[in-house]
Amino acid sequence: MKGKRLLFAAFFVCLLMSACASSSRVIETVFDPSRPEEQSAKIMIALDITTYNGIDIRSAWEVEKGITLVTLPPGEVAFTFNAYFSRDYGRLVERYTINDCAFKYNFESGKEYTVTRYLERKPKKFLQPQEYKYYVRIYGKLPANQTRPDIRSLKEEDLLTSIYIFDTEDFKK
Repeated sequence: MKGKRLLFAAFFVCLLMSACASSSRVIETVFDPSRPEEQSAKIMIALDITTYNGIDIRSAWEVEKGITLVTLPPGEVAFTFNAYFSRDYGRLVERYTINDCAFKYNFESGKEYTVTRYLERKPKKFLQPQEYKYYVRIYGKLPANQTRPDIRSLKEEDLLTSIYIFDTEDFKK
């Protein structure tokens, strides 16, 4: 009986350690360290960003490994990113990757922003998978906890804009 308890305890510890290791982490990047912080925009990005103003930043920002907190010069910024969504047919799940989605926004100096995706549910059709409209949302503040950010903590009153990107119905097989 002691062997079973020990085995269960070891399994539980391994499970707990793997959960902690797989949690998202925040990677901080400063684009221009010579620029004072009050003359920059601080942006938390929860998207798979691939380019910033035409510059490939995947290796420099480590965007695929977690949420990126980046400090950028203010002004209009063009981002390109990869979008992901899936359709659930019960036993079958289709996964989609849409490359090179783009949006622009004018970020102001001395302000903080959060950029994330938002899927708006469309009315469900009988025996069809749920369809969505895919948006990029920009909030005028950072989440409360910066080390383990929870995007759900952002409120509607903090929302600055929603930028329509695509409709999942456009990608039917």
